[in-house]
Amino acid sequence: YFPESIDDAYITLRFSKNVSIGNGPVFNIGERVEGYSNPFWMILLSSFGDTVIPMEMAMKFLGLISGIGSLLITWRIADKWFKSDSAVGAPVILLELSSFFAVWSVDGLETMFYTMLITALVYMLATDSTSSILIGIVAGVVAVTRPEGSMFALITVVYLTFRNGHNSGFKALLPIAVCAGGYELFRYLYFGEFVS
Repeated sequence: YFPESIDDAYITLRFSKNVSIGNGPVFNIGERVEGYSNPFWMILLSSFGDTVIPMEMAMKFLGLISGIGSLLITWRIADKWFKSDSAVGAPVILLELSSFFAVWSVDGLETMFYTMLITALVYMLATDSTSSILIGIVAGVVAVTRPEGSMFALITVVYLTFRNGHNSGFKALLPIAVCAGGYELFRYLYFGEFVS
């Protein structure tokens, strides 16, 4: 599936290229329209603007690395919850055999990166020793990677608040507010809108 890319990925690439050359997050220069739904992914891709790796390849390799990361985190979750080796290996093998998982790992969109972040969030929430601030940082990145990410970030705060108390929920909320609130402020100042 590696040679194939979904057409929507090229929309994000156009925005990313404009960011990397200093034109800002625009599709057409001079038209401030928020035509992307993945701000963190767009900025991440734009960071490859002046490197040896073209953005078109960076989006593929970042997706592939995120797919491998999702498999590793899935293995860690299964290892934590199941006792037998076959039960631990089954979720990872099922994911590896899924053609949909393989396609989304290299299609060029933020899908697999987002999947890895959500999987990491589940793992961190299941591990009592993970700091609330670290959970909040990951949830904050989730919030600015996809539009529905804010919902998952808020669910994370509510869960931590009920499980560990208000202090834990607040510690997680702070980095989320910086990420999501910072982007909302940028959106309003740059595009003149609170929603895309």
